[in-house]
Amino acid sequence: MNMALFIKLYLITIPVFFAIDIIWLAAVAKGFYSAHLGYIMAESVRWPAAFIFYLLYIAGLVLFVIMPAVEKQSWLRALALGAALGLVSYATYDLTNYAT
Repeated sequence: MNMALFIKLYLITIPVFFAIDIIWLAAVAKGFYSAHLGYIMAESVRWPAAFIFYLLYIAGLVLFVIMPAVEKQSWLRALALGAALGLVSYATYDLTNYAT
């Protein structure tokens, strides 16, 4: 693995990911989460856990989606791998919660 490329892509991905996530959390999902999950939500954000999640998830995006797409020079590969990673990530969370 090209560590210099990984770091460069990681640093580029951070602001893009945060911009998209802020729009999602503030505009799209805020009411949904409160209405449907409010009874299990924490009273305030646990920032250390959120920070660690973002660091790890962005690393996963770079490693499993962005780097392979850049190496193949294919935005379609990025789209397919990103969709697959999203499916696995959200299915893991949602199905585990549903099961327990």
